[in-house]
Parts: sequence; C-alpha cells; structure tokens
Amino acid sequence: MSVADDIFAADVTLYGPEFPDGVRGSVALPRQVTAIRSAFPDMRLTVERQVIEGDRAMVRWTMIGTQRGEFKGLSPTDRTILLSGVDLLYVTGGRITMIWSYFDAMIA
Repeated sequence: MSVADDIFAADVTLYGPEFPDGVRGSVALPRQVTAIRSAFPDMRLTVERQVIEGDRAMVRWTMIGTQRGEFKGLSPTDRTILLSGVDLLYVTGGRITMIWSYFDAMIA
C-alpha cells in the first residue's frame, strides 16, 4: 500500500458488489485491502489476463485464501475461498480514477 498514492487518484471511486453506489476516496481502497489481508493472511492473487486500451484497462484475476481472521463481522472459519473476478480500471493523468469490480466466490 506504500505506492497507493502514486497509483490511485485522491478521489478514486470504487464500484462493485459491496459498493453498488460507489465509494470515493483513496482511503477506501487501502482500508479494503488491509481488511482482506488481515482476514486471509495466506491470500494469493494471480492476474490471469490484462488488456490495456487507451485510458482503460481490464484485469481478470483469481484470489485464494483461508479465512483466519474476522471479515465483515464473520468470525474466522478456517475455510478456503476462491474468488474469480474482473476489474475495469479508468485512468486519468497517469492515475486510476475509477474501478468497477465484479467477482464470484466459492468456498471450499
């Protein structure tokens, strides 16, 4: 997260299943990442495909991890989850200004 300010605009807006109306601000993304890393300390994120065209990028990714910490009010389950998703990124002035995130989750 030490490079977040270099990558994301101060008013970056996140949209997705958790934020259907969007959440704005560069604080929201680090908070989300910190919560995920705390809950899933063995998390592995793999970029499956990336396409960049002009001021837009599409990233298809998978994430696997075991819930060892509290996440969104849920106590640790010690269960492994697999997320598969796509993020659409919009870039202005060399920084990401908007993220649309879509994902499906499976629990093992």
